[in-house]
Amino acid sequence: MAGREADLSGPAAGPRPAAARPSALLAFAELRARLLLRRLRGRGGIPELVARIALFAVAVPAGLAFAALSGAGAWRAVRVGPGLQADLAVAALFFGVWQTWTAVSLSVSERESLDLRRFLAYPIAPLKVFGYGLAASVIGDPFAVFWCLMLGGAFAGAALARPGAWVALLALAYALFVVATAAYVALLQELLARLLRGRRVRELAIAAVYIGTALLVLFMSGGPRAALRTFRVLAWIRWVAFPAALAERAVRSLYATAWAPALAWLALLALAGAAAALAAYRLAVASALSGGDQAPRAAATGQGGWRLPGPLGALLEKEGKYVLRHPVASVLALVVPALAGAVGWKLVPRIPRESGEVVHALPLLGFALYAHLATQPFWLNAFGWERGGGRAWFLAPVRPAQVLVAKNVAAYLFSLALFAASMGAGIA
Repeated sequence: MAGREADLSGPAAGPRPAAARPSALLAFAELRARLLLRRLRGRGGIPELVARIALFAVAVPAGLAFAALSGAGAWRAVRVGPGLQADLAVAALFFGVWQTWTAVSLSVSERESLDLRRFLAYPIAPLKVFGYGLAASVIGDPFAVFWCLMLGGAFAGAALARPGAWVALLALAYALFVVATAAYVALLQELLARLLRGRRVRELAIAAVYIGTALLVLFMSGGPRAALRTFRVLAWIRWVAFPAALAERAVRSLYATAWAPALAWLALLALAGAAAALAAYRLAVASALSGGDQAPRAAATGQGGWRLPGPLGALLEKEGKYVLRHPVASVLALVVPALAGAVGWKLVPRIPRESGEVVHALPLLGFALYAHLATQPFWLNAFGWERGGGRAWFLAPVRPAQVLVAKNVAAYLFSLALFAASMGAGIA
């Protein structure tokens, strides 16, 4: 027994090697996959499963078809050599993919399911969770798969046109472009989530998009010189889209066998993508640690009304406040006068003086008509925005005629205010 105890207490009885710990990131991915499968197998999971399968069933064949087209274009660009044709092909590919990727990702985003606030209690580093979200936005998104197939087709076409060791740098350029675009989209999403928390800020952003597009069209319609000046401005603005701009320069240099500039552009692309990813991660962590941003609102006191007499006055106050608080009204109040001012500045001076007063008044009459048509959500579907439609008004102690009068008067006054602001901006 003593010898046996000695054997057990010898070197063989030392501490057992610890079992290999599983990767926390793999465990997190497995958890996400299990939750997804459970949701798809649930009561409402069949429509979501069918939608996912349909999206991938459409995205993959379409991506392969467009990959063949982009591959043919890249093959021809490499065969032709440096020049305008190759430059246009490369720029169209990268800027087209970047624009659609960014627009679709900002419009139909599912990154809220990977909000870091939900995973701060998990035993995994937030950086890994954020990296998982970026990878999932590329691999698990059918739209991203479509664009990656297009880029893969362009890479294959260029590689077949001129085989060699340079193909490794070309593959690196395409991979860095995908990573930088995903990081760029994540940064934009975090910035927009911070900037567009307020309703008025969102309305200002929407109005700025409309006004900017209209001004761009007006500037480019001023003839070849105006269009050339606009393109020169856009040539500087394009660096805002740094994933496409840097990748374009890198691939153009690779096509032209300029290895040193290509390596420099690739290094800049990698640094810019890493900086965008780091900034997006810092913003996401700060937002997760700050908690909710829903501050309690003060209760309404009922004071400070419009003090209009009678039931009709109360109805008119209610409808007027509704129109003024509606986001469509705020956007129209910003966009329509701005467009009128642009038309009065660029188009009205071009009307010949001998055209007559009627022709000169056409822009003013057009904006009078447009101010009326733009407010049609308020007078064409007056009860569509009410809870329960018009049914609730049958229980209210008011006459239906007064309700209709209040709604139409509020819409008419807003339309008149739009026309007055547009007339002032157009004449000024």
